[in-house]
Amino acid sequence: MITPILSTLATLAAICIALGFAGRMAFGVLRGERSWASGALTAGLTLVAALEALDLAALLDPEGIVHWRMAALLVEGALCPAWVVFTALFARDYEEGGLPWTQRVLIGLSGLMRP
Repeated sequence: MITPILSTLATLAAICIALGFAGRMAFGVLRGERSWASGALTAGLTLVAALEALDLAALLDPEGIVHWRMAALLVEGALCPAWVVFTALFARDYEEGGLPWTQRVLIGLSGLMRP
């Protein structure tokens, strides 16, 4: 019985840490101290924290697992575009040159990757 409690506490700690970092970066982006890549990373971390919370809810509420997993699938579908946008913005900030046309196409198509 102690393992599920420790697992739940570890998951809650991971959610809090991810949201803490996301909040700190969002504050920096809003104040103009951080780049847009940090804003995309904030969105990605927030989605990861939401996914962890939904997985924990599915574990703790087995009767509503179908609803929790459906919500988790929607969040998972949003992860791909968030990480592709972060990668593109990070590459633009830290490399010379513009965004290649192939990456622009990939960003446009990543929105189609929904469950």
